[in-house]
Amino acid sequence: MDIVIHYIVPFLLLKLFDVKHRFLPFLALIALLPDLDKLIGVGRMTFHNVFFVLIIIFLVYVFFRKNKEGIKVTALTTFFLFSHLLLDLGGPIAMFFPLSPDYYLIEFAVKFFNFIPFLYLNFSVVTLGPEMPHYIISTASMGIILLLLILFLVKKRFKK
Repeated sequence: MDIVIHYIVPFLLLKLFDVKHRFLPFLALIALLPDLDKLIGVGRMTFHNVFFVLIIIFLVYVFFRKNKEGIKVTALTTFFLFSHLLLDLGGPIAMFFPLSPDYYLIEFAVKFFNFIPFLYLNFSVVTLGPEMPHYIISTASMGIILLLLILFLVKKRFKK
């Protein structure tokens, strides 16, 4: 998934549900942490796994545990990091590395057969995960961003 999507989608979802925190835009940057593997040139499995995410959540908890907003910061961190993994399930990720070398992939689509829509959902596990191209933003992601922005603006308009 695109870097921009990892920031915007969970951020706008929280805004749609009226989650408020003064550092929300900054905390949304935490969702980008798993993509550091691309930046430093290590394999995608290094940071795109549950264990890396849990380590980051634990570190945030330890750092903020005595702060009055510590639980909320930890919960938001959890949401942002797991949103990254969920959004990336459309491309293979090594969800349980280093315990398992398997890559997990969920394909989701609506397909038409004789003009009747059918939900297509395929979960697969592959041993060798290909490295996926890493875009800043793709055409599909732009559609997701626009849809979320429209939902956000519509909600804001009718809230008044």
